[in-house]
Amino acid sequence: MTFNKIHSNHRGITSLGSNTIPFQPRILRIPLLLVAMLTSALIATGAATPAAAQSSPSGSRTFNVDVGYEQVSKGLEAEAFFPDKLTVDVGDQVLFTLRSHEPHTITFNAPQPLPDPFMPQPDQNVAANPVIFFPAPAPGGPPANPQDPVNLVVSFDGTGYVNSGFLQKPGDAFSVSFTKPGTYQVLCLVHPEHMKGTIVVNPAGVMRPSTDANYRAEAQAQINDYLAKAGDILNSIRVPGPVTNRDGTHTYTVFAGLGDTAIGIDFMRYFGGERLMLKAGDAVTFVMEKNGQGVPHTITFLSGGEEPDFVIPQPQASGPPKLIVNPVALMPAPIPPKPYAGSGYYNSGLLLTGSPGPQMYTVTFSKPGTYEYLCVLHDEDGMKGTIVVQQ
Repeated sequence: MTFNKIHSNHRGITSLGSNTIPFQPRILRIPLLLVAMLTSALIATGAATPAAAQSSPSGSRTFNVDVGYEQVSKGLEAEAFFPDKLTVDVGDQVLFTLRSHEPHTITFNAPQPLPDPFMPQPDQNVAANPVIFFPAPAPGGPPANPQDPVNLVVSFDGTGYVNSGFLQKPGDAFSVSFTKPGTYQVLCLVHPEHMKGTIVVNPAGVMRPSTDANYRAEAQAQINDYLAKAGDILNSIRVPGPVTNRDGTHTYTVFAGLGDTAIGIDFMRYFGGERLMLKAGDAVTFVMEKNGQGVPHTITFLSGGEEPDFVIPQPQASGPPKLIVNPVALMPAPIPPKPYAGSGYYNSGLLLTGSPGPQMYTVTFSKPGTYEYLCVLHDEDGMKGTIVVQQ
């Protein structure tokens, strides 16, 4: 069974093992890549093929919405619906398609207050909240090919909780057919503060003010606006130079991530550290101060080992397995810290922007070599770096 990493908004707690992360229940809104959709049998049952999802009943139309946008080469993630406003008729479908490695949900009538993504367990672990992580209503029918994108199709009459669950691979889709007039808000439960959209559904036969082609043009204009804002953020960044210590060694600064979460723009990159040259005895301090509010990262040296899964599934007597957050991925290692010599698992643990927890992580390099590191939450977004340590 393969588990892909998933991003979620963390407003919870918690204690993992003997180490405690100071999360504030219902106060912090921390996006956190944590969990995986189980298998296609749980998330894509009853799924239509992409071609079938495009088809609509006679007289109706399909309108397309891109969910997120990214430029992996730049580590850029734009967290929005493109376009974020549409007007359709009863019977029309809106096809939401994931366009990024950053997971999202497509959710109508979200429970209020918004459900916490994680639930504390009696054994001090934390489990993912199935209300958010799995589709609702639950699909039925035979499983789809696990290699195919997820394509869920539902009808929505303005009532009931409708949720795609976590869409996690570019091309995953969720098609909603609207059966009753009204004005409906759609949001992403991963980024609910800023990732919202509006669907206006007119009675059947009402002349539409726009076409799908026009909405595609509006979507591109919105993307262009995001790219301009992203450029402004990049142009404002200046990474400080190295500081000389009393013993003659140097300490370098690297920005772990960059962005403005309030407008849905985040750069998943190590600024100043994507390829950094230093000498044995020097140190690097990874700081979160320029990161978007509420975006977590890790600094993780695998030293040739395997990247840890973010969740550990625990089978249950009925229903889906319980998804337990893996403390190996979230906790600092080693404890206590020691200089890095190119071997062993070194991890900052979760650095939480805007939280009372750690905001930086310092690594001293004691041995020459070339060392790769990554963020275990966002490496698929391009968040990786290399440290070259010379004699």
